[in-house]
Amino acid sequence: MTTNRAGGQDRPFGAVLCDIDRLYEIAADRAGARAERCPVVDDLPENIKAAVRLGMTGALFREAADPRAALGALLAPGLPG
Repeated sequence: MTTNRAGGQDRPFGAVLCDIDRLYEIAADRAGARAERCPVVDDLPENIKAAVRLGMTGALFREAADPRAALGALLAPGLPG
């Protein structure tokens, strides 16, 4: 889910969720996935901590180019080699 102008999302949001734990629960539910199967890539440590509390795998990034690398690092261990 992309939620920023750089990612092409410059329209107003339809709803505002302030509870990040609840947001991740809703996202997993809508994806039809268990939390353990949901990777989360974010630039805020508190959001990664929330994901991990729910059983998700989290990866922190700091630079604009890092999200893909962080996601790749999450997925690479599960890829057939």
